Amino acid sequence: MKFSSKLSLPIIAIGIIALLSLALTVFYSARETLQESIVKSQLQSARQIMSTIDRILFQAYEDINIIAEDEIVEGWLEKFGTENEEKANIEKIARKTLQEKALLTGPWDSLFVVDTAGIIIEASDPTELGKNIETEPYGLRAFESGLQGNRYYSDLVISEDTRRATVIFAAPVKSGRKIGHKVNGVVIGHFVWHVVLELLDEIDPKLHVHLLNKRGLVIAGRPHDKEHILKANYAQLDLVRRALRRETGKSDIFKDPDEDRVVVLGSYALQKGYLGYRGKGWSFFLETPVQEVFAPISHLTRKVVVMTITFLLIISVFVYFISKRLTDPIVALTEKVKIFSFGNLSTRILVTTKDEVGYLGTSFNEMAANIEKSVKEREQVQKTLQRAKVSAEAATRAKSEFLANVSHELRTPMNSIVGMNYLLKETELTSQQKEYLDETDQASRKLQEILNNILDFTKIDQDETIMGATRFDLNDVLTKIVDQADTKARKKGLTLKFCTNPEIPTILEGDPERLGQVLHHLLDNAIKFTEQGGVALGVSRPQLAVSDHPYSIQHPESIIRLRFEVVDTGIGIPREQVEDLFQPFVQLDGSSTRKYGGIGLGLSTCKRLAELMEGEISVNSEVGKGSIFSFTAKFGCITDDSLQAVEKSAGERADIEGTEVLSNASRRKDIENLAPRLQELAGLLKINDMRAETVFAEVKEELHAVIPAETNELKQKLDNLDFKGALNSLVAIAEFFNILLEKGTDT
Repeated sequence: MKFSSKLSLPIIAIGIIALLSLALTVFYSARETLQESIVKSQLQSARQIMSTIDRILFQAYEDINIIAEDEIVEGWLEKFGTENEEKANIEKIARKTLQEKALLTGPWDSLFVVDTAGIIIEASDPTELGKNIETEPYGLRAFESGLQGNRYYSDLVISEDTRRATVIFAAPVKSGRKIGHKVNGVVIGHFVWHVVLELLDEIDPKLHVHLLNKRGLVIAGRPHDKEHILKANYAQLDLVRRALRRETGKSDIFKDPDEDRVVVLGSYALQKGYLGYRGKGWSFFLETPVQEVFAPISHLTRKVVVMTITFLLIISVFVYFISKRLTDPIVALTEKVKIFSFGNLSTRILVTTKDEVGYLGTSFNEMAANIEKSVKEREQVQKTLQRAKVSAEAATRAKSEFLANVSHELRTPMNSIVGMNYLLKETELTSQQKEYLDETDQASRKLQEILNNILDFTKIDQDETIMGATRFDLNDVLTKIVDQADTKARKKGLTLKFCTNPEIPTILEGDPERLGQVLHHLLDNAIKFTEQGGVALGVSRPQLAVSDHPYSIQHPESIIRLRFEVVDTGIGIPREQVEDLFQPFVQLDGSSTRKYGGIGLGLSTCKRLAELMEGEISVNSEVGKGSIFSFTAKFGCITDDSLQAVEKSAGERADIEGTEVLSNASRRKDIENLAPRLQELAGLLKINDMRAETVFAEVKEELHAVIPAETNELKQKLDNLDFKGALNSLVAIAEFFNILLEKGTDT
């Protein structure tokens, strides 16, 4: 599509929208004005008609009372029941009076005079004489109300005798000359409802009219079909529901259910009664067909549409020619912009005019020059950033490799120092020497722990940590950890408690070494930061989930998630430090004079290890009251059948390899029993005895015998030890002895 067309079409569209908006505004404004006028007129008419109906019923309400208060009727009822000539004369006069009242008041379908026994003693219909009023339920209600001295009027009902719609009125006949105004009888009248129907027939035939009772039933309308009265129900219409809720008169548009579903604009008026007659909650509806309401508006709309289309055709032709004259220079400019967008940043526009198009060309040239300059600068910045990124990544790798190498290089002599300290402590020493050695041993092991933390952190940081998937006994792991922590706790005078749920399975598959590492860190921290009170370790089972295990579990049938909690009564952690607590190198007290040691890697390592076990770690702490560290982890849950299969497989492998499995306790005892042999070797090496090499070989064999069969790494390391002279041999054996004490018993 040409640019001139693209420019002209929006203008034409805007013109169409503007004209349509104007037309719609005029249309809706006129409709609103007319609708308000009709609604006001309808509401006024509805109120007048409803008021007229109330006046008619009020007149009947008063007429029945006039009859009841007539002295002749009152005297007749007083003499009723006596047999004398005076009673007969009064009865004739009373009947004549009742007939006259029936003609002058009402109009009535029927009139009754009922004595206190409920017997009809006079009626406009002679066939009703002598009947009991109880045969008519509606009449009975009127009679009972009259006996109580009250005037009565009913809702619209269908008479049991005439089967015509009527409103029943009643008034008591009282003896005014006696104390208490005794009720001698009741006058009951059935009002002629046809009077109201005729009133509605006089209304404009274009209007639909309905008189509804308080339940939404039709009690009058036009045409006044008998089948509709008290049968047709309009309660489902929104406008009717408003009237039934006694909301003030309103209007709405809906489909009249009785007039072939014609859409009408309806209004209603609520019955308010008149003087003593308060009404029965009726509502009167006037409805005007919408077609009649909006006929003038529809005619106006057609005129507006024709004028709008004609005007738009004229404007369209004019706009097209004007837009073509304006857009030709812009089209030429567009071609240059397209070439520029394809990457030819040196493209420039030849400016030949000084109008808006020329100004646009000049602006384009300036923009193109700026963009070309910016692109060149950005390319240079990207190259610089890429070089910086490569350098930063290399520095990060070098840092991790340096930390790992330094940790490895420092850990080897530290193992030798720890081993030599152990051997030296087994010799005869003075108390002061033993104290010095204890301090040296404690510092060495602390440094060894720091080196292990750094090495673990670098492995996790480089994603080199491999999670194991072996079968283990949870109780063994927890017992070992608690035993190690208990020694430290007792040195500080703390209590260490351990509790678990006996329903938790103990034979699991996972990585017991990593689990123990996390528990060791948390317990060690809890003891370190607790001065009085105690520390507790708890194990619970928050939920059981069956899913894929993160490790290579072969036998378990399900997965179990366990929660481990370490609770202490220590110094607590400030709330503002909790969020950064699991970040590397973060400590509670980072000052140079801090009371507690550490390098801030323990909790960071615990967090990463918990995540590798598909769990998470959290802390809840309050300063001065203590902390609760908890973490979750997933393990394979070994069932009884799976456990038997695993044990059978393990037994078969033990038979084939001829390997004897030693318990951790007995193995450690055997290792410690080698200490005298190491002291013997140290003595021979000290005097350069020729037997030193032979004893070295024997000690090497004895160490080889207590190494667990499955620990191939330790076996290979021991095989690589050679006799290299007095000092080197002693250091090598001492280093290996320490490694075996620390790790050999964990398997």
